[in-house]
Amino acid sequence: MSKVPPCRAPAPVSPATVPSQRRVPSAARLLSAPLAELLKETGAQLFESDITDEGFFGAVIVRRGRIVLSMPKGRPARERDVIARGLLGNALGVELSRFPEPLETVSIR
Repeated sequence: MSKVPPCRAPAPVSPATVPSQRRVPSAARLLSAPLAELLKETGAQLFESDITDEGFFGAVIVRRGRIVLSMPKGRPARERDVIARGLLGNALGVELSRFPEPLETVSIR
């Protein structure tokens, strides 16, 4: 079995890029609330990506105050949920543990 390459996803954005009216959840809420509620509360949108690379777990794009999560199709629900929460927390500047090896986040500016 081949080693899965690291995940490529942007790192936290500065608080100035997050609109002041956006509700930023606590770490506890981010990890326990239903994902659909979190997306609604934060105004984030989740789209399915056509990227089929097995090493791509997702990406978060923050532009002009919008947060967009891009997640690959066909992944297990639990995997998708955990990655989406991590990326959303990352974009909002919520203090969370790092993703485990071999996953990593990369900031592209």
